[in-house]
Amino acid sequence: KTAAITVDESTTVQNLLDNLIQEHGKLKPDSYFLYYPAGKTKWVLNNKDSILELLKKYQNVDLKLVSGKMKSSQIVLVDLSKPLSFLRPLIARKFQIVDPENYGFFNLGHDAELPLNKTIPDLGVPLTDLYIENIPAKKKQEELRRQEAAKEILDGTFEVTAKQQKKKGRFYVKLEDKEEFSFYKQKEDDTPVLTLKLSDYDLVPHDTKSKKTVELHSKAKQADTIVLKPSTDEEVKKWFDYIHETKGSAQSEGIFGAPLKAGCKEGQNIPDIVEQAIKYIDERALEVEGIFRLSGSQILIEQYRDKFNQGVDVVLAHENDPHTVAGLLKLYFREMPEPILTYDLYDSFLAAQAEKDTEKQRFALRTLIRQLPSINQAVLTYLMKFLIRVERYADVNMMAIHNLATVFAPNLLAPKVKNVFKMVEDTPLVHGIVNSFLKEYDYLFKEDEIVKAKALYEYIPNSENEIGFAKDAILFVTQQRADGWWVGKLDGIDDAKVGLFPASYVKVVPAVSKRQQFIEELGNVMDQVKAKQTSVRQLKEEQAQLQKEIENIEKATKTAKTENQALCANLAEVIKANPDLANLASKLEVFFTERASVQTVRTAAADAKAALLSRILLVVNDAKITKAQKFKDLLQIIDLLIRRATDETEVRQKDSETQGQIMQSLAALQIVLKK
Repeated sequence: KTAAITVDESTTVQNLLDNLIQEHGKLKPDSYFLYYPAGKTKWVLNNKDSILELLKKYQNVDLKLVSGKMKSSQIVLVDLSKPLSFLRPLIARKFQIVDPENYGFFNLGHDAELPLNKTIPDLGVPLTDLYIENIPAKKKQEELRRQEAAKEILDGTFEVTAKQQKKKGRFYVKLEDKEEFSFYKQKEDDTPVLTLKLSDYDLVPHDTKSKKTVELHSKAKQADTIVLKPSTDEEVKKWFDYIHETKGSAQSEGIFGAPLKAGCKEGQNIPDIVEQAIKYIDERALEVEGIFRLSGSQILIEQYRDKFNQGVDVVLAHENDPHTVAGLLKLYFREMPEPILTYDLYDSFLAAQAEKDTEKQRFALRTLIRQLPSINQAVLTYLMKFLIRVERYADVNMMAIHNLATVFAPNLLAPKVKNVFKMVEDTPLVHGIVNSFLKEYDYLFKEDEIVKAKALYEYIPNSENEIGFAKDAILFVTQQRADGWWVGKLDGIDDAKVGLFPASYVKVVPAVSKRQQFIEELGNVMDQVKAKQTSVRQLKEEQAQLQKEIENIEKATKTAKTENQALCANLAEVIKANPDLANLASKLEVFFTERASVQTVRTAAADAKAALLSRILLVVNDAKITKAQKFKDLLQIIDLLIRRATDETEVRQKDSETQGQIMQSLAALQIVLKK
């Protein structure tokens, strides 16, 4: 059944519920709730129909429980208006579960656990498909299945094919940490070009008489399927080790595989494991050869990871092997759910690094770093500063900048969709970015101090690498070079060109922080606003005064016109009676015509004055018009006013001449009238 109910801004959900209950008669109000079905017409109040559903609150559900291979079911009365978390105490009693916190709700045919803060209608899960499962047992089953799949994978040289892109290449593939695939260009390489998590892929072995292959089906829908094909019979015999029996590849709890904030202590923005590992290497391992390049004890690394994930108070200072600590730090960054430089900025960082103009490249990288979340910026800065200290001992530890970039770059920047061939193509740029971070640390990571300079003279550029500017222009300085040429751009212009200019042509203004600059700019803007408000008020007052003057002129003109018409009529009668004054009529006609012209010119002058003053107001307040253009427009207005005044003067002169002739005739007329 359906009911159409009109609503407005004052309608509440309770009003709608009451109206629907009343519309359908015998329904009990406490047994139903109003629900907006997900995925259907959105709730709107703009005269469009909205779809709501009246659901029965309490419904019997045949709820299934899965724990390993054991399965059972119970009929449970579920309140559909409550989130799933309300069901946990109920299922604990129904199924006699002693550890309900280890059980999660699932939708049949889907692996993801359902969120406990949502209702069943919100989740759109059919009641027949809802089941609960023991999460540790579920993970163990997945691990066993993954181990079986891992048995079919070869550690060796493969022909790697990306199915969708139809690209092929040869790589040495092996299982790192028994949880990740690593692809190397050569078996002897220390650093992989790509690392994939086993948990992100379903492994499908293919064994036929002609060939053995393994397909990696990504769980991300948009990712490509990767096919691995061994090259020799000897490599076919070399199987990967079994995956660790008790561990899954993805860490759902703890700090490994979790966002940076999860590993930070209260009030800190650097994860504890990062601080401890860097402090350890700073104090004990800066001169250790191959630090970060040579592998540590894999067993110890896994043990430390487990302890950190379990919340154990780990003290790395007790460890004797620096390579184990270095390996633990690399593992932490490698297992982050999203690289420090973020998926969203991956393409932007590559484009910045690919920029051939060095100054534009540095400026772009600096800008992108400041677009990172604050905690990412803090950790990246902390790590780069540390790696610079490591590089200072390169003569001893054999870890120059390019070695450090090769080791850390893949862990700091990676695309969201893993494509082995695309990542191989991007590898030089990815390594180059970290290389730039280390070489240009002072410029890229220094505090946000704004260096500006004021132009002492005009400068005209002599090449494409230079920028020009007018005297008193303000420039944003990005680099103060020792050769007398600085690098920067005009301040206040978003797309201004970055280029060279002579340092002798400018003077540095006192540096200010972004906060100070903002406060100063805000104060300047407020002063400008107040000044404009005062100007507008004064101009409005002048405009009102001019309007009154125009009204008075129009009134006087109307009165004078009436009087002139009456006088003309009287004089015409006198002239008709006196033939000697015949010429006076034509003179008077000319006189009054010119007199009318004078009034017309005066009125036009008054109108022009008001219009031109309004135009002046528009020109002064138009922020889009440059200062030079404003002066040009004002000169045109003044020329027009002068022409109006000249016209009025000429008309007045003619009027005066005609008036002299009229006075002579009127004197004669006076004599006639006296007679």
